[in-house]
Amino acid sequence: MFVCFTDPPCPPYVLPSDHHQPIPDFAPDDAKLLTEFATRHPSFLLSEQTHSSVMRRTAYEYFTSFFKFLQSQSTLELLTTLKSSVSAQLNVIRLYGFKGEWLDELELRLSRQIPLDEEFQKMTELEASYSKHIADMEEEYELLTQRLVELRGKVMAGKETIDYLSDRKKTIMDDRASLNVPFTF
Repeated sequence: MFVCFTDPPCPPYVLPSDHHQPIPDFAPDDAKLLTEFATRHPSFLLSEQTHSSVMRRTAYEYFTSFFKFLQSQSTLELLTTLKSSVSAQLNVIRLYGFKGEWLDELELRLSRQIPLDEEFQKMTELEASYSKHIADMEEEYELLTQRLVELRGKVMAGKETIDYLSDRKKTIMDDRASLNVPFTF
């Protein structure tokens, strides 16, 4: 690919294949980045017919800033917390007229992430639901355990009362039995 950033633009308006030739009026680091990218991804193109030279330059500047943004982030961040930002920037890049396998693959990676995001969200919701359910059951278990301790205390008190009553009955029966003896003067 060969891009010429001069006015008037030199056709075709693509990146230079010679790494030693600078891109006029472009920051050296940006020119190098675009040149290296074009070398690795020759199918990545900007639609030439639809844009003026100023618009093409703006498109390449935008793409350069987007590519720097991609390089400065982890893949996980790009596919999770920064996903909406990446998607919006990809839409702008498509609006500029860029096309190619690299861009298609990037969009595909983002779209593949959607089912994973949805499944992750579902698992997070299920986990929260089960955590709440377990917390509710633990609370109920505590209440039932407390109630069981109270009931056990009542049962023990009831048994003690029954034992007392049985002992008292026995005493009364013994006292009665002693009265059942013939009366003597």
